[in-house]
This record gives sequence, structure tokens and C-alpha cells, in this order.
Amino acid sequence: MRYSYSGMATWQKCPRQFEAKYITRTWPETPPTPALVRGKAVHNALEQYLIDGTPVDAALNVWTPDGLLDKLRQAQATPEVKLEWSRPHVIGYVDVLLTVDDAAVVIDWKTGKLRPDPLQSDVYTALLRWNGVAQDISFTWVGVDSCKTVSSQPDRNAERRVLDLIDMIEADQTYPPIKSWLCRFCPLTWCEHHDG
Repeated sequence: MRYSYSGMATWQKCPRQFEAKYITRTWPETPPTPALVRGKAVHNALEQYLIDGTPVDAALNVWTPDGLLDKLRQAQATPEVKLEWSRPHVIGYVDVLLTVDDAAVVIDWKTGKLRPDPLQSDVYTALLRWNGVAQDISFTWVGVDSCKTVSSQPDRNAERRVLDLIDMIEADQTYPPIKSWLCRFCPLTWCEHHDG
């Protein structure tokens, strides 16, 4: 089985959703939401700026810290970096990666509300370390709509936490649903907790 940050986060939120998306593949097809469309447009615009300096469309109304994009471009930071490891099979896509010697800076663009997730920094940190890219890693979420940043320094236990979570997912044979206020928005209408 292939694991990603989004898959692991889905299992933590609701194992039933994880089962439908990644095991039985019974997750209903849904059209992209306006938030998803905007997020993709913002990510593409920021990636293009880092690649060739194409100005970010002002209509997107994207905030970044003063001078950040130019500094990343001058330092030849790499946008949209695919990271993969085979034991276990984990995959991830880093929005921006800047490496200097044995240190790495990861930038993740966030549209909408800025909700940093330590699991995301753990997964990308583990992938960077497993691939020998860097040991010292700094992770920064940039809220392009909330106009703020949040940074973290993943500790030496990031890889262990990722492996422990994968072990828990692999041990799960029943994928029980977790009831929450989000159940009303879930497309799994056959789930006993669906109340939409």
C-alpha cells in the first residue's frame, strides 16, 4: 500500500473515509469545490513564479511575506518536489524545497484558514531524511489568505511517529467511522453517522 500525508490524515480523521478512498475505492466522484480550484490556481501561480519569474496574477489576491518569493527564486529553491520512499511506500509533494548543505527549508502554501498539521511536517521530514536530502529541517506554512506564517522544527522522532502511524493503519481491519460535526458534509451517505 502507498501512504501519503493526506491519506494518513484521512485515517486519523475517520478510518471509514480512509477505507472508502484508499482500500475499497468507493469514494463518490465529486466536482472540485471553489476552494480546491482556487488552491490549485494559487499553487500553480507561485510555482511558475519560482520557475521563470512569471508575475503572480493580482486577481488571485495572494499574500506572501515581503521579499520571500524573490529570496526563494534567487536561492534557486525548487518548487513541487516529489519525494518517495519504498520501505514502507510513502510519497509526498513538497510545495517548495530549499537545501543548503545538510539543512532544508520546506515551504507549504496554504489557502483558506491556516491550519498547520504536525503530521504534515513529520511526513515530509521523514521523506527528506530517508532520502538523505537533509537531517536539519525547518517547515513553514505560509497562509496566503490569512496573511501569516507558522514555522516548526521537526524533532528527531518524526520518522518514528510516521512509522508508528503506518503500523496502526495497517493493523486496522474494520475502519470504524468517527462521528463529528463534519459527518453532515461527508459524501458517504451509507455510513451510519451521515446526517446530511
